[in-house]
Amino acid sequence: MAEIIVTGQTCEQIAEKMGMTVRLKSIVKDDALWEKVWKYCKNIAKFSHAPIALKDYQRMEKYAQDTELVEAVYQALQGYTPPKESDLMFDTIGHSYGVALLSQSSHERARTLQYLDTLADDMIRENKSYGSVLYRNMTRLKKAFPDLTDLEKKLAGFKDYYKR
Repeated sequence: MAEIIVTGQTCEQIAEKMGMTVRLKSIVKDDALWEKVWKYCKNIAKFSHAPIALKDYQRMEKYAQDTELVEAVYQALQGYTPPKESDLMFDTIGHSYGVALLSQSSHERARTLQYLDTLADDMIRENKSYGSVLYRNMTRLKKAFPDLTDLEKKLAGFKDYYKR
């Protein structure tokens, strides 16, 4: 009987294919910044799901003070919104951790809150199930970042969906 060897992908291979990596690669032209961005992308590639528990969100704390990285992630998230229905090509993990990173950064805080507000409006208007993921982001982080409380209230319509 022939031996069957099953091999998986490395974090680097997974990271290369992630939607956020592709978007970041198209934005970041500076080699030094790309090194930091690539480490961020490889780290996210290790995660098997979007953030759920507070400790998942806290994985982004170490990146939140790096204004260049935060700015790159902010730029990558522009125009990159979750589809209304499930789309296997959309990088839910990368997007969710990008939102978690922005939610914990003080860099351009007013602009970030405006972005999150606009994203929330889109979820509500389009009735996108991703609104529950965004709602969870606010509920987990509002204690450390009280300015997210209004967004949590705005997204409260996703509370029941979130409990499923």
